[in-house]
Amino acid sequence: MRISLGLRVLTLIAAINVVVFAAGLYFLTERLSEDRLATQQEFAGRLLYTLQNSFNDHGDLRVEQILRWPYWEAVPDAVIVDRNPDGVSLNPVGALSRNVYFDRQSIEDGLAKAIRTRSVTPAMDGLAFPIRDSAGEVWGGCWFRVQSEAAPVWLGLLPWFFVTTLLLFLGAFSVLRRYVLQPVQELAEGARRVAAGEHDFKLQVPGHSDELSDLILNFNSMSADVHRFHTHLEDEVEAATRLAYEAEAAAMRQRRLAAMGELAAGIAHEINNPLGGMLNAVDVLDRDSISVEKRNSYHGLLRGGLERIQATVTKLLRFTPHQAERGPLDLKGPARDAIELVRHRAQEHSVQLREEFSGDSFLVLGQSTELGQAVLNLLVNSLDVLEGQEAAGCIEVRLETTAQEVILSVLDNGPGVEEAQLERVADLFYTTKEVGRGTGLGLALVHNVVAAHGGRVLMGNQPDGGLRVELHLPRIAERGEGQS
Repeated sequence: MRISLGLRVLTLIAAINVVVFAAGLYFLTERLSEDRLATQQEFAGRLLYTLQNSFNDHGDLRVEQILRWPYWEAVPDAVIVDRNPDGVSLNPVGALSRNVYFDRQSIEDGLAKAIRTRSVTPAMDGLAFPIRDSAGEVWGGCWFRVQSEAAPVWLGLLPWFFVTTLLLFLGAFSVLRRYVLQPVQELAEGARRVAAGEHDFKLQVPGHSDELSDLILNFNSMSADVHRFHTHLEDEVEAATRLAYEAEAAAMRQRRLAAMGELAAGIAHEINNPLGGMLNAVDVLDRDSISVEKRNSYHGLLRGGLERIQATVTKLLRFTPHQAERGPLDLKGPARDAIELVRHRAQEHSVQLREEFSGDSFLVLGQSTELGQAVLNLLVNSLDVLEGQEAAGCIEVRLETTAQEVILSVLDNGPGVEEAQLERVADLFYTTKEVGRGTGLGLALVHNVVAAHGGRVLMGNQPDGGLRVELHLPRIAERGEGQS
């Protein structure tokens, strides 16, 4: 629980006032006790003098003279006894005013001790002392007590205590509020507002000069420094952000230019190779002396070159936005079709083909030809890598489902791809194969097809070696699935 500074100051003032007043009362009570003891001793001397002069010539105590002693009015109670237990027992003040707490036995024990020791002895809340006759012998004893002044003093001091406490509260709090509490509250409010964003906030400097006014001046100076620093920092951040945007835009332009260069070089390479043969065939066909057999052969070369150029253009057109007719499709069908298309090639190079389908249905919303081409490209890439290695090759195609996706994975036991090249293998016309063996369109086509189907492609090297490519496609539930 949070306690305000003002309440804590008031509590501290009250506690200090109570402690000081209690200490004063304690010392006053001690002083009153000392004065009371001195009064008792002085009164005991007077009473002893009176009693010792109240014996007659025969050694008998003159009771009438004792009872007429005028100072009994200052004594609340007194008892006079002789040393004989069954002898004289006087109550000069009277016994009718005694309350039920009057302990006669304690007084008698004190008197007996005073008579026995012949000395003054405290008893109950008074004194007991021995009485000597005119011959100097102990005749008996006297106990008395004087009026206590402690209670009247307490009662008289209580009103002053409340008045001084109230005045101290009001005076101390008003002074502290003006010179301490209010400046501290303003400092706390100023710190809160600066922390909230008002960096140019300033406090009003008080007219008096003290430590708190110096603190407020330092706070205003700090606030001004924070405001200048924040303004400078905003300018620096804005400049740095602008430079970052410019650098990013320049990098994007460079990357686009590089991609366009690679794309143009790839297209030129793919089209220029058949064009050279086609031009040579045209030159031959222009001759009149060419035989029909050669003419037909060169016509075939022209057709093959044109078909190769057409295939390259067709692959490029796959990267243009278009809407294909799609419907519910079990991905198991296109996957097996792709496997069958490469099985003969795999057997020729002793590459083992495996399939592991964890389930019976792998429904996605897609187009069979496009997805089959994507899987076929992955299998051809793996075969191209495995054909050149000495160890027996193995390609595994896996199909599995989650609650939201169908996952098709193609794994091989080849050398994998260097980490630095993993981010680029899907770029257009980027290939790690030897010159003439790859166009750099296969994985780019896979990414394009999967993205058009609302999926994603994940690639990575396996811990034991080889490449793993995963196609994640949105799954559609079978009829009745998920219904209770």
